[in-house]
Amino acid sequence: MFFTILMMLLSATSLFAQPVAEKSEVVVYYRYDKHSIDHRYLSNPEAFATLDSIFLHHADAIDSISIVAHASPEGRSSYNQWLSGKRAESMKRFLKVKYPKTDFSNLVTYAEGEDFDGLIRMVEEDKKVPHRKEVLKILRNKNLNKDARMKRLYKLRGGYPYRYIRKHILPYLRT
Repeated sequence: MFFTILMMLLSATSLFAQPVAEKSEVVVYYRYDKHSIDHRYLSNPEAFATLDSIFLHHADAIDSISIVAHASPEGRSSYNQWLSGKRAESMKRFLKVKYPKTDFSNLVTYAEGEDFDGLIRMVEEDKKVPHRKEVLKILRNKNLNKDARMKRLYKLRGGYPYRYIRKHILPYLRT
């Protein structure tokens, strides 16, 4: 789940204090098919340390918070839309409980469903994906819906490329 914290800080070096927008992005990862937060999963310990630093030291400077949640493209699109919504809500609840003194009136959530564009981008960037050109041809095929593209990917070359993608790419799309 990506969420952005925009903070307005006053410039101390200027005679005319100008607000300077600083955008912080923290990524929290979720386990497959889960919407509960696991503080120990992947790089989540570092993400939560960053959140603590922001909310405990700069809470008064936070202008707005956006929570953008995704699911990996496994499973049906409708389910992934629901799951990303549950992830956004779980992060929203977590923030409100963990940082009760923070004003969350400018918090918005976005349930983006599956991160299919992220899958394509990560396959493009990862030269180790088996049969990468064939995988990308399937993923970029706009004549098929996302579910049909994933079914073709599962079957491609006996599932060999998919097994690599499931292990090395999909966990990083569950945000």
